[in-house]
Amino acid sequence: MQKPKTKNYGAKWRIPLGLFMFFLLWAFGVAAVNFLPGVLKFVAILFIIIFYLFMFGVLGHWYMSLDILGVINPFLKFFGTVCGYIGFFLRPYALMVYGSNKKWILNLFAFVVLLIAVPLTLIFFFVNFLTLAVTIIFVLFTLFGVKKCPNCKCVMHLIDFDSVDLSKTKYYTTRNEKIGYVKDESGNNMNVYANVAYEHSGMDNTFAKTFTCGKCGTEKYGIKFKAVSEI
Repeated sequence: MQKPKTKNYGAKWRIPLGLFMFFLLWAFGVAAVNFLPGVLKFVAILFIIIFYLFMFGVLGHWYMSLDILGVINPFLKFFGTVCGYIGFFLRPYALMVYGSNKKWILNLFAFVVLLIAVPLTLIFFFVNFLTLAVTIIFVLFTLFGVKKCPNCKCVMHLIDFDSVDLSKTKYYTTRNEKIGYVKDESGNNMNVYANVAYEHSGMDNTFAKTFTCGKCGTEKYGIKFKAVSEI
Protein backbone atom coordinates (compact mmCIF):
# COMPACT_ATOMS: atom_id res chain seq x y z
CA MET A 1 0.00 0.00 0.00
CA GLN A 2 1.41 3.39 -1.02
CA LYS A 3 0.60 6.62 0.77
CA PRO A 4 1.38 10.17 -0.34
CA LYS A 5 4.91 11.24 0.43
CA THR A 6 5.30 12.49 3.98
CA LYS A 7 7.75 14.82 5.67
CA ASN A 8 11.30 13.50 5.57
CA TYR A 9 12.31 12.66 9.12
CA GLY A 10 15.80 11.53 8.09
CA ALA A 11 17.75 14.51 9.39
CA LYS A 12 21.47 13.71 9.53
CA TRP A 13 21.74 14.37 13.26
CA ARG A 14 19.40 11.43 13.79
CA ILE A 15 22.01 8.93 12.56
CA PRO A 16 24.66 9.46 15.29
CA LEU A 17 22.05 10.07 17.99
CA GLY A 18 20.07 6.99 16.94
CA LEU A 19 23.21 4.82 16.88
CA PHE A 20 24.08 6.12 20.34
CA MET A 21 20.62 5.05 21.56
CA PHE A 22 21.14 1.56 20.09
CA PHE A 23 24.58 1.43 21.73
CA LEU A 24 22.96 2.26 25.09
CA LEU A 25 20.51 -0.65 24.63
CA TRP A 26 23.39 -3.05 24.08
CA ALA A 27 25.50 -1.57 26.88
CA PHE A 28 22.55 -1.85 29.29
CA GLY A 29 22.26 -5.57 28.59
CA VAL A 30 26.00 -6.18 28.92
CA ALA A 31 26.15 -4.25 32.20
CA ALA A 32 23.18 -6.18 33.60
CA VAL A 33 24.66 -9.64 33.02
CA ASN A 34 28.12 -8.63 34.23
CA PHE A 35 27.30 -6.82 37.45
CA LEU A 36 24.35 -8.85 38.76
CA PRO A 37 25.25 -11.77 41.03
CA GLY A 38 24.67 -15.49 40.44
CA VAL A 39 21.38 -16.68 38.98
CA LEU A 40 20.24 -13.08 38.55
CA LYS A 41 22.43 -12.96 35.44
CA PHE A 42 20.12 -15.42 33.67
CA VAL A 43 17.04 -13.61 34.99
CA ALA A 44 18.55 -10.48 33.49
CA ILE A 45 18.76 -12.11 30.05
CA LEU A 46 15.04 -12.93 30.19
CA PHE A 47 14.30 -9.36 31.26
CA ILE A 48 16.49 -8.02 28.45
CA ILE A 49 14.51 -10.00 25.86
CA ILE A 50 11.23 -8.59 27.20
CA PHE A 51 12.79 -5.13 27.34
CA TYR A 52 13.94 -5.42 23.71
CA LEU A 53 10.45 -6.52 22.62
CA PHE A 54 9.23 -3.09 23.62
CA MET A 55 12.29 -1.03 22.69
CA PHE A 56 12.41 -2.50 19.18
CA GLY A 57 8.68 -1.95 18.65
CA VAL A 58 7.62 -5.62 18.68
CA LEU A 59 5.22 -4.80 21.54
CA GLY A 60 3.74 -1.40 22.25
CA HIS A 61 1.00 0.77 23.69
CA TRP A 62 -1.25 0.19 20.67
CA TYR A 63 -2.21 -3.26 21.99
CA MET A 64 -4.68 -1.52 24.31
CA SER A 65 -6.81 -1.23 21.15
CA LEU A 66 -7.80 -4.86 21.75
CA ASP A 67 -9.93 -3.79 24.70
CA ILE A 68 -11.29 -0.71 22.90
CA LEU A 69 -12.32 -2.85 19.92
CA GLY A 70 -14.23 -5.20 22.21
CA VAL A 71 -12.23 -8.42 21.95
CA ILE A 72 -14.03 -11.10 23.97
CA ASN A 73 -11.08 -13.45 24.50
CA PRO A 74 -10.03 -12.82 28.13
CA PHE A 75 -6.41 -13.75 27.46
CA LEU A 76 -6.11 -11.28 24.56
CA LYS A 77 -7.75 -8.55 26.64
CA PHE A 78 -5.34 -9.20 29.52
CA PHE A 79 -2.36 -9.40 27.13
CA GLY A 80 -3.39 -6.17 25.41
CA THR A 81 -3.90 -4.30 28.68
CA VAL A 82 -0.56 -5.39 30.18
CA CYS A 83 1.44 -4.70 27.01
CA GLY A 84 -0.44 -1.47 26.44
CA TYR A 85 0.36 0.03 29.82
CA ILE A 86 4.00 -1.07 29.73
CA GLY A 87 4.23 0.27 26.18
CA PHE A 88 3.31 3.76 27.38
CA PHE A 89 6.65 3.85 29.21
CA LEU A 90 8.85 1.59 27.07
CA ARG A 91 8.47 3.18 23.65
CA PRO A 92 10.88 2.18 20.84
CA TYR A 93 12.91 5.33 21.46
CA ALA A 94 15.97 4.11 19.57
CA LEU A 95 13.89 3.65 16.40
CA MET A 96 12.08 6.93 16.93
CA VAL A 97 15.32 8.86 17.29
CA TYR A 98 17.03 7.07 14.40
CA GLY A 99 14.10 8.00 12.16
CA SER A 100 13.82 7.22 8.46
CA ASN A 101 17.51 6.67 7.71
CA LYS A 102 18.96 3.78 5.73
CA LYS A 103 18.74 0.33 7.29
CA TRP A 104 22.21 -0.78 6.14
CA ILE A 105 23.79 1.65 8.61
CA LEU A 106 22.09 -0.18 11.48
CA ASN A 107 23.10 -3.56 10.05
CA LEU A 108 26.74 -2.44 9.90
CA PHE A 109 26.50 -1.09 13.44
CA ALA A 110 25.16 -4.45 14.67
CA PHE A 111 28.14 -6.31 13.21
CA VAL A 112 30.56 -3.78 14.72
CA VAL A 113 29.01 -4.41 18.14
CA LEU A 114 29.42 -8.16 17.56
CA LEU A 115 33.10 -7.67 16.67
CA ILE A 116 33.58 -5.74 19.91
CA ALA A 117 31.86 -8.41 22.03
CA VAL A 118 33.79 -11.42 20.68
CA PRO A 119 37.27 -10.36 21.90
CA LEU A 120 35.77 -9.19 25.20
CA THR A 121 34.32 -12.66 25.65
CA LEU A 122 37.56 -14.45 24.67
CA ILE A 123 39.75 -12.29 26.92
CA PHE A 124 37.48 -12.23 29.99
CA PHE A 125 35.62 -15.51 29.47
CA PHE A 126 35.12 -16.39 33.12
CA VAL A 127 33.93 -12.89 33.99
CA ASN A 128 31.54 -11.90 31.24
CA PHE A 129 30.95 -14.82 28.85
CA LEU A 130 27.26 -13.84 28.88
CA THR A 131 28.27 -10.68 27.04
CA LEU A 132 28.27 -12.67 23.81
CA ALA A 133 24.80 -14.09 24.50
CA VAL A 134 23.37 -10.61 25.13
CA THR A 135 25.14 -9.30 22.03
CA ILE A 136 23.73 -12.04 19.80
CA ILE A 137 20.23 -11.25 21.08
CA PHE A 138 20.83 -7.57 20.34
CA VAL A 139 22.16 -8.28 16.84
CA LEU A 140 19.19 -10.53 15.98
CA PHE A 141 16.74 -7.86 17.12
CA THR A 142 18.58 -5.23 15.08
CA LEU A 143 18.84 -7.30 11.90
CA PHE A 144 15.36 -8.84 11.90
CA GLY A 145 13.29 -6.72 14.29
CA VAL A 146 13.89 -3.40 12.53
CA LYS A 147 11.82 -3.32 9.33
CA LYS A 148 13.26 -1.91 6.11
CA CYS A 149 11.10 -0.01 3.64
CA PRO A 150 10.79 -2.06 0.41
CA ASN A 151 10.90 1.12 -1.68
CA CYS A 152 13.48 3.53 -0.25
CA LYS A 153 15.30 1.05 2.08
CA CYS A 154 14.89 3.33 5.10
CA VAL A 155 13.90 2.15 8.56
CA MET A 156 10.12 1.94 8.98
CA HIS A 157 10.08 3.54 12.41
CA LEU A 158 6.38 4.48 12.56
CA ILE A 159 4.68 1.47 14.15
CA ASP A 160 0.99 0.97 14.89
CA PHE A 161 -1.65 -1.73 15.32
CA ASP A 162 -4.75 -1.91 13.14
CA SER A 163 -7.81 -3.93 12.16
CA VAL A 164 -7.29 -5.04 8.54
CA ASP A 165 -10.24 -7.34 7.89
CA LEU A 166 -13.72 -7.63 9.37
CA SER A 167 -16.51 -10.18 8.88
CA LYS A 168 -19.65 -11.19 10.78
CA THR A 169 -19.59 -14.30 12.93
CA LYS A 170 -21.34 -15.99 15.86
CA TYR A 171 -19.91 -16.74 19.27
CA TYR A 172 -21.33 -18.50 22.29
CA THR A 173 -21.25 -17.98 26.04
CA THR A 174 -22.41 -20.36 28.76
CA ARG A 175 -23.85 -19.69 32.17
CA ASN A 176 -24.79 -22.01 34.98
CA GLU A 177 -28.52 -21.37 35.49
CA LYS A 178 -31.44 -22.88 37.34
CA ILE A 179 -33.53 -24.88 34.84
CA GLY A 180 -36.09 -26.39 37.21
CA TYR A 181 -36.43 -28.50 40.35
CA VAL A 182 -37.20 -32.02 41.51
CA LYS A 183 -38.81 -33.32 44.68
CA ASP A 184 -37.10 -35.73 47.01
CA GLU A 185 -38.80 -38.54 48.94
CA SER A 186 -39.84 -36.11 51.68
CA GLY A 187 -41.50 -33.74 49.19
CA ASN A 188 -38.79 -31.07 49.45
CA ASN A 189 -37.88 -29.18 46.30
CA MET A 190 -34.31 -29.49 45.00
CA ASN A 191 -33.12 -26.99 42.40
CA VAL A 192 -31.56 -28.31 39.19
CA TYR A 193 -28.81 -26.31 37.48
CA ALA A 194 -27.22 -26.71 34.06
CA ASN A 195 -24.87 -24.86 31.72
CA VAL A 196 -27.01 -22.87 29.29
CA ALA A 197 -25.45 -21.70 26.00
CA TYR A 198 -26.32 -18.31 24.47
CA GLU A 199 -25.63 -17.31 20.90
CA HIS A 200 -24.32 -13.81 20.16
CA SER A 201 -23.58 -11.88 16.99
CA GLY A 202 -19.95 -10.77 16.72
CA MET A 203 -17.22 -9.75 14.33
CA ASP A 204 -14.30 -11.89 13.21
CA ASN A 205 -11.56 -9.29 13.37
CA THR A 206 -8.12 -9.69 11.78
CA PHE A 207 -5.50 -7.51 13.42
CA ALA A 208 -2.05 -6.67 12.13
CA LYS A 209 0.92 -4.62 13.22
CA THR A 210 1.58 -1.91 10.65
CA PHE A 211 4.92 -0.34 9.77
CA THR A 212 5.00 3.00 7.95
CA CYS A 213 8.01 4.61 6.32
CA GLY A 214 8.33 8.20 7.53
CA LYS A 215 10.15 9.15 4.34
CA CYS A 216 8.05 7.82 1.45
CA GLY A 217 4.85 6.77 3.26
CA THR A 218 4.97 3.10 2.30
CA GLU A 219 3.01 0.79 4.60
CA LYS A 220 3.85 -2.80 5.44
CA TYR A 221 1.99 -5.33 7.57
CA GLY A 222 3.66 -7.43 10.23
CA ILE A 223 2.21 -10.41 12.10
CA LYS A 224 -1.55 -10.90 11.71
CA PHE A 225 -3.91 -12.73 14.03
CA LYS A 226 -7.66 -13.11 14.41
CA ALA A 227 -9.88 -12.33 17.37
CA VAL A 228 -13.63 -12.29 17.85
CA SER A 229 -15.09 -8.93 18.89
CA GLU A 230 -18.45 -7.90 20.23
CA ILE A 231 -20.89 -5.91 18.10
